[in-house]
Amino acid sequence: MEVELNTARTNVEGFIRMVDTAFAYFKKNGGGYLAVISSIAGTKGLGVAPAYSATKRFQNTYIDALEQLAHLQNLK
Repeated sequence: MEVELNTARTNVEGFIRMVDTAFAYFKKNGGGYLAVISSIAGTKGLGVAPAYSATKRFQNTYIDALEQLAHLQNLK
C-alpha cells in the first residue's frame, strides 16, 4: 500500500503543484504554453500498476479541466 500511496503523492500532489505554479505564472505574465506528457496507462490502465494508471488518468483530466478554466478566464 505504501508504494501506491507514494505514487499518488508524486503523480497527483506533485503534478498539481507543478502545473498550478506554471498556470499562475503564465496568468500573471500575460500567457504562455503548458505542454504535458502523461502515459498511455492513463487511457488503458496497467494491471500491474493500478495507482500509477489512476494517477495518469487524473493528470489527463486535470489538464483538460485547466484548459477549460483558461478559456473561461479568457487566458487564451
